[in-house]
Amino acid sequence: MSEIQPPTWNDGKLRCLWANPKNALYIHYHDYEWGVPVHDDRRLFEMLVLESFQAGLSWECVLNKRESFREAFDGFDLERVCAYGEEKLEELADNPAIIRNRRKIRAAVENARVFRDIQRERGTFSAYLWGVPVTDAELALTRRRWLRAMDALLPKDIAINEVYKARKGFSARFDARSRTYTYRIADRDARPVLSRGAVWWHRYPLDVEAMSAACPALLGEQDFKSFCKVASAVGKPTHRCVMRAEFGHEVAFGEDILTFTIEGNAFLHSMVRTIVGTLVEIGMHRREPEWMREVIDACDRTAAGPTAPACGLTFMGVDYDPAELVVLD
Repeated sequence: MSEIQPPTWNDGKLRCLWANPKNALYIHYHDYEWGVPVHDDRRLFEMLVLESFQAGLSWECVLNKRESFREAFDGFDLERVCAYGEEKLEELADNPAIIRNRRKIRAAVENARVFRDIQRERGTFSAYLWGVPVTDAELALTRRRWLRAMDALLPKDIAINEVYKARKGFSARFDARSRTYTYRIADRDARPVLSRGAVWWHRYPLDVEAMSAACPALLGEQDFKSFCKVASAVGKPTHRCVMRAEFGHEVAFGEDILTFTIEGNAFLHSMVRTIVGTLVEIGMHRREPEWMREVIDACDRTAAGPTAPACGLTFMGVDYDPAELVVLD
């Protein structure tokens, strides 16, 4: 098993793995904003807009552009944003300092009007957001009741495995210590049948020993730009911390499957699949294990191997501090 400890901080402070030590804005956000309840409507509106623009991107990317967003959206003055017309929407779409997604820009204006309607109904948006009480009856529901109720409401391809209690202010995203993905490959002549929807059928056998020899180069905090989709890396931070990268085997429905598991604080667009594609080049003896180091150092997508098919990738889970979540009785 290849493992590495999270990076340490020069100032001696304890911070989450997602906080980029090279980005002062991100560190300040982590230390002074993240996890702090907000009750000011203007700030809540700002966060609503910024979170909407973050969809599909990293929060760090949006945070780096926050001042530009504030200028472009008139300081997030709700009434001004509600009054935006087509001319203003076009102006925003042409602004290179913000994220120029026309649908997100239009959604920001539409959300502003809904935000204002809620203010008029509830007095403040903060009262709407924070004013939904949890009743004693809800707190008294047992784990079994929650599981049975959710099973009845959810579609058959979604299942709830466990129910937890979390502290007030807990964030499933920002309180995460790490995320884990597993990529599955059937490297044999015979087509996988029962597991076909969750594996990449690679018709030629792979040298697992050679691929494993390349894994240590992936460990640690470094720039993974070589494994990121080109369009997603433009003007955005590409440093990530990988804590585990290893190969294994599992049997699914009687079919032997090669697995590659990787754990990190966060991942770039197509990062895991491009790492797999690069490892497969090594497993096919087209490249030596040392090539992985060259690929990483190049910080160039063209230096890496092809992107592996999406069918083999599975998001396995998120890791939190043990004290964050308590299993419901």
